[in-house]
Amino acid sequence: MNTKGYQAIFDEAPDAIVLADLASGRIERVNAAARALFERAHDELVGHAYGELFDAETSARLQSLGADMGQPARITDARVRAAGGVTRPVDISAAVVAAGARSVVEIVLRDDTERRRAEAELRDARARLEAQNAELRLAQARLIEIDRVRSEFLGMMSHELRTPVNILIGYTHMLLESVAAGESLPPHERAGILRRMIAGGHTLSELVEDTLSVLRLDGGAASLDPESVTLDTLFHDLRGNDRLLRGDGSVEERWVVEPDVPAIVTDRRKLRQVVTNLVGNARKFTKQGSIEVRALVPRPGRVSIRITDTGCGIGAEDLPRIFELYRQVKNGLAHDGCGIGLYIVRRYVEMLQGQVRCSSTLGQGSVFTIELPQGIEVADTAAAPCDGTAAPLAI
Repeated sequence: MNTKGYQAIFDEAPDAIVLADLASGRIERVNAAARALFERAHDELVGHAYGELFDAETSARLQSLGADMGQPARITDARVRAAGGVTRPVDISAAVVAAGARSVVEIVLRDDTERRRAEAELRDARARLEAQNAELRLAQARLIEIDRVRSEFLGMMSHELRTPVNILIGYTHMLLESVAAGESLPPHERAGILRRMIAGGHTLSELVEDTLSVLRLDGGAASLDPESVTLDTLFHDLRGNDRLLRGDGSVEERWVVEPDVPAIVTDRRKLRQVVTNLVGNARKFTKQGSIEVRALVPRPGRVSIRITDTGCGIGAEDLPRIFELYRQVKNGLAHDGCGIGLYIVRRYVEMLQGQVRCSSTLGQGSVFTIELPQGIEVADTAAAPCDGTAAPLAI
C-alpha cells in the first residue's frame, strides 16, 4: 500500500490512533478521531509527550510496554485527558512496533463513554426491575396475609354472631316453655335470664355497630358531628346503660372526672364508642382487681381519658400492632372478639384530632390513654379512606 493510501486509512479510522516514539515518548502522528477524542488541534498533540494525555495509572502502564515488541496490550477502564481538564473513559489497545531502526508505540483508543452510559442505564433498569419485583413480592405477601386474616375474621364473626343469637333463642324458648306449662319462674331466675338476654342483645348491637363503623371508616364515609360534651354526663350515661351487664362484683369499677375538666367540643357518638370499646376490653380481660376510667387535664387546651385495669396485660411484642384491623393479642386467655374494636378506637380518635396510646405489662394490666383537644377543628369533618395500614373490610 502506498503512503497516500495508508494515510487515508489512518485518518479515516473510526478509532483514535496515536503514534509516538518509544525512546522520547513524543507523539509523531494522530488521526482525526484522536483529535476529536482529545478535543485538540494537530499541533496541540504532535510533539508533546503522549503520557500527558492519560491519567497517571494509564500513562505508567503504557510506558511499561517497552521490550514487549509486537505484543499488543489491552488496557480497559482507562481515562484520557481532553481539553479543559475533562476526562473520558476509553479502552486502549497498545503495542510497540518496529519502524526501521527505532521503535514506535502504536496506541488505539476507543471512546467508552456511550458503552458505559448504556451499561449504567442497564444497571439502573435492572435495579428498578428488582425494586419493582420486591414491591410485587411484598404486595403478594400482603394479599396473602389479608386473605388469611379475613378468613380468620369471618370465622370469628360467625362465632361472635352465633353465641349471642343462641343465647337469645335458648332463653326465649325457656321462657315460652315455662309460660306454656303454666309455670312461673322465680323472680331471681327470670332476672338472670333477662340479664343474659340483654347482654346478648348488646353484644349483637355492638358487633353490628363496630362492623358498620369499619365500613364507614375505610370507605371514607364517616363524618364528624361536633357538639359540646360534658364528660361527667357522658360517664354517667355509660354507667347507667350498662349497669345490668357488669360482672359478679369481683372487679371494682371506678369512673372519675377530675374537678378541673372542662366541657369539650367533639363528636359525642364517636367518643362514646371509643370509651365503650376500651372499657369493654378492660372488662373482658380483667377477672379480678379494678378498672378505673378517669378524665383529667394533662396540659392546657387538652383533655385526657385514661382507662386503667389490672387485667392480663399485653406483651411488648404485641403493643405496636394492637390498633391494626383484625389484630388480636395472644395473651394466653380465651376470649371473644373480631379484632376490630381497637382499630375503630384509633381511627375515631384520629378523626377527633387526638391521640391514643397504650402502656402495658403482661400479667399486670394495661393503661389506655386518649388525649383530645378541648375543641376540634370543624373544617376537617370527614375520615380519609383506609390508608393502607390495614386491609379494608370486604365480606
